[in-house]
Parts: sequence; structure tokens; C-alpha cells
Amino acid sequence: MSIYSPSKYFIVMRAQSNSLCITASRTYRILKNGIFGIFFICCLAQLNSFQGEAQEIHSAQELYDQGDYKQASLAAEKQNDLEGYGLAVRAALVYGGYVARDIEAIQWLGRAERLSKIAMKMDGTAWRNRLSASLVIGYKAKKRHSVVLVNQAKILIEGLIADYPNEEMAHGALAGWHSEISAAGFFPRLAFGASRELAGENFKVARSLNDAKIPLNIEYAKYLARGDENERKSAGKILITIIEAVPHDAFEQMLQGNAKKLLIALNSGKKQEIKTIIAEISAFPDF
Repeated sequence: MSIYSPSKYFIVMRAQSNSLCITASRTYRILKNGIFGIFFICCLAQLNSFQGEAQEIHSAQELYDQGDYKQASLAAEKQNDLEGYGLAVRAALVYGGYVARDIEAIQWLGRAERLSKIAMKMDGTAWRNRLSASLVIGYKAKKRHSVVLVNQAKILIEGLIADYPNEEMAHGALAGWHSEISAAGFFPRLAFGASRELAGENFKVARSLNDAKIPLNIEYAKYLARGDENERKSAGKILITIIEAVPHDAFEQMLQGNAKKLLIALNSGKKQEIKTIIAEISAFPDF
């Protein structure tokens, strides 16, 4: 089991991000466009599958399932325990990433970071807390255009895989990390050591553990949508499967709507339209 010190971890993260000076303009543009905003979708749904026993957590989970992410986060925080803070940060990320815009989105990312710190202090070994922490880092990397945070997120995800090798969402997150950076171009691939091949390998591992999850499958479809003609055909088939599936909550319903948009773009055969839609349906699009 990896050893984590949540307080030291966030102090180092802050110091690194504040002192970073990005000199490569192309890398800056890639970070500005948000290489992280997309692949964490698959993690959020798995994180929010937890059903707490306490009544307030139950109510907060119901609010989340119904799509009231703001109130779900506020209600879960009132529980003032590990499960409550865990759900509160996850709902905050969904609200900030997909509902709020502009300054409100920034405020809710800040709220998610604050709640994540509390959850990590309570239990820095729990995989859901660690995955939430990597989500926060990824979105901060998008907002601050931070190369350091990009690498920090990868380190956390790799640590999760080492400690929880049977969690498909951990493998899916690493697959998405490689997929998004690889799609950004040669220089980002070179700078971060990402590759499309590694993305494909990690997606295969993730789907071998569970190939029925809507969030994981839409990330895989995005990966394929950036490929050649045969891969795009495969992406279309997966998107149809997603659209026809029975959603478990409002978040999966939203992802089904995104799948429809991407399928339309795929059917157009226009690569730029595909790229535009992928960016449009990503979290924190204003960053």
C-alpha cells in the first residue's frame, strides 16, 4: 500500500503550481484547451456509486441521482463525516464542471478542493478519496495551465492502480490521461511521455474488468473517435450501445446526451466537428 500524507501533498502541490513557469508556448496552449477536462468523466460516476447508510447521506445521494448536484454537495457536507465529505466533493465537481459557468465554476472547484483536503485528512488511503484528489488536480491543471499538476495527477492515478489493480476506473483514468495528451500533439506527447498505444492498452484492461459502465464506454468511444476510419466505426457502435442503455442516474442521462452529440459528429465524417464536440462536452469548458 502506498503511503500518502494529505497535508504535505497539498502543500507541495500548491508550491509547485505557484512557482511553475511554462516556457513552451505550444504546451501552454494545450493545457489552456484542457487536456484533463474530459477523461475524468468516467471517474465521477464510479465515485458517486457509493450509497451511505446515514439518512442525510441517503438524501444527498438522492439529490445527486436526480441531478441536483449543488444541493447534494451542500447536504452531504452537513453530515460532517468521511462519507459525507466524499460525496460533497464529488457533487461539487459535477456541479462546477457541467452546470456552473465562469466565476461560479471556479468557486465550486475551490469548494471541491477544500472538501477533498478534509476527506484526505480523514482517510488518505481510500481509493475514492484519492481519485477525487486526482480529479481536483486535473481540473486545476486545466485552470492554471500547469505542467506540474498534469504530472502530479498521473502519479496519483498510477498509485491507485498499484494499490487497487482491480478498479476499472483507475485504469480508465490512466487511459484517458494518455489519450487526451496524445491527441494534443507531438510536443505534449514528448513532454509528458504519453502515447496513444498506452491509452489503448489501459482502456482494454479497464473494459476487461467491466465493459458495461456508461462513463467508461463514452471515454473509450472518444478515444476511438480520434482514430482511423475503422476505429471511428467502432466508436459509433459503442455510442449506440450507450444511448440504448438504461441510465442509473441523471449523470448517466447527461452522458447519453453527450453520446448522441458525438455520434452525430461522427456521422458527419468531419474531424474538426468531432474535435469540437469532444471539447464542448468536457468538464469546466470555460477554463
